[in-house]
This record gives sequence, C-alpha cells and structure tokens, in this order.
Amino acid sequence: MEEATISILAFTKHQPNPPPPQLGIVLLTCGKLTNKKILEELELNKKLLKQGGVPPLSTAPLAAVPGGSLPNLLRDLECCLEEVETFGTRAKIRLEQYPTPAHLAACVLHTIETSFGDISGRLVADLGCGCGNLTVGASLLGAASVVGFDIDPDALQVFESNRHNDFDGLRCPDDVEAVLCDVTSSVISSRWHGVFDTVIMNPPFGTKKKGIDLEFVKVGLQLAPVVYSLHKTSTRNHIVKKFEGRCQVLAQLRFNIDHSYKFHTRDSVDISVDLIKFCKK
Repeated sequence: MEEATISILAFTKHQPNPPPPQLGIVLLTCGKLTNKKILEELELNKKLLKQGGVPPLSTAPLAAVPGGSLPNLLRDLECCLEEVETFGTRAKIRLEQYPTPAHLAACVLHTIETSFGDISGRLVADLGCGCGNLTVGASLLGAASVVGFDIDPDALQVFESNRHNDFDGLRCPDDVEAVLCDVTSSVISSRWHGVFDTVIMNPPFGTKKKGIDLEFVKVGLQLAPVVYSLHKTSTRNHIVKKFEGRCQVLAQLRFNIDHSYKFHTRDSVDISVDLIKFCKK
C-alpha cells in the first residue's frame, strides 16, 4: 500500500452530504475512476496469489505470536476482537446496527478458515462492515486484502480507528480498505463484480427493511463465488428454500445483543442465528 490510511470511497448518491476528511480518511467523490486504486491493488494481489507471492497462514499476524497454532487460534482471535471499538451509543437503529460480538465473530472466522480455507491468502470483502469486527479478524487471520463496505460514515470513522489500533499487541496489515456506499446499490455489484474470493458479513436482519438480508447475499454472490453470512434462525426455512442447492447451514449460534437502544428493556438478550455458506452454483 502507498498510504497507511484507509481510503473511504464515496461513490453513490445515497450520501448527499459526505463528512469532511478527518482521522486520516481519504474521501473521494463520484466518478468512473473513484475505486481505481483499490481495484488495481486487488488485481495485483490476485497475480501474487497465482504466483505464490502472498504469505500463507503461517506468517499471518495471529500465527506469528506465541501460542498461535491452530488449536489456540480461536482463543487468540477472540482476545484480539475483544479490543475492537464498536458503535456504543452511536448505533443507528434504522440501519439495524448491532456489532458482531467478539466470541461470535471469532467462531465464524475460525470456522471459515479452518474448515474451508477461505480467508488466509484470499481477497475478502465484508459487506455492512460497520466498525470492522469481521474485517479486523479476517486481516489478522492472514487475508491477502480485506475491503469493508458500509453506508454509515460514522461507523467507518470507528473502523479507521480500529484499523490502526493494537490488538493484544498485534496490528492489522496494511491491505485493509473501506468503501463508503450503499451495499445494495447496483454500482457495487457491477463495479466490483468477481473481484473477491470470499465475502463475509453480518447483514441487517430485515426488521426495518424486509428482505434486505437477502439483498446483501445476492450482492455478495456478484462479488465472490462464496459468501458466509449470519441470519436469524427463524428465517432458515425461507432462506434454504430461496437458495435451494446453493446454501448450507454450517452452525446455529447465539448472538448476544447488549443494551444498545432506549427501547431495550434488558441489559442483554440472546438471539439464535445461523452461519450460512452460499455458493453461486
């Protein structure tokens, strides 16, 4: 990377008044070449992957620390993600912003990597990345590049801070970027079509906008051949029917939601979610 900062690319019409640059974030306006730099770097990484030029998991940040063997990988990853800053009181209910808990994020990423090998050395996209819990985790597991996409500039300010933080003595590699955009915009699926190897995400569950969770999945399958996503267990039958033959429920997990909004009456509540793997074919 030429810069140590994250380039947040604002190229949709859904951000009429983008915030001024701060915290080292680079804001680029709409245009045909807005995302050229990131795309060129991703293409370069693709070439390096084919030539064996991208470090394998053995040289990933987590594997480089004492106790970084695969049996300890889940524990080490969770410890790092516990330090990721989240929305706090700045969460926006209209966007269904609930941070992925450290334990859940670690379990998801650990499963994707150890069972399918779809993170280490891969080009990874995180749709609806928010403050970057999954993005940071994928980077620490040795992804060749990770690009987070989100519509909320405030969340990406926190993302920027997390990008440069130390996590249990570790830092994310430089190959982490963020794109300020509406994930469901046709611009994303067309401009980033087929660029990535893997998409990971904790999308909105659709309580505010019905069906948006599956819109995210459809966009993800335009960007990469495989998508790993979290969905409410109560929607499992509908999703399996909708993507018949193209999805596999990998695990049923507990998503702990802390008191985040004024209307919450309890300190925390657990909801049941599925980790689902989607494939193009």
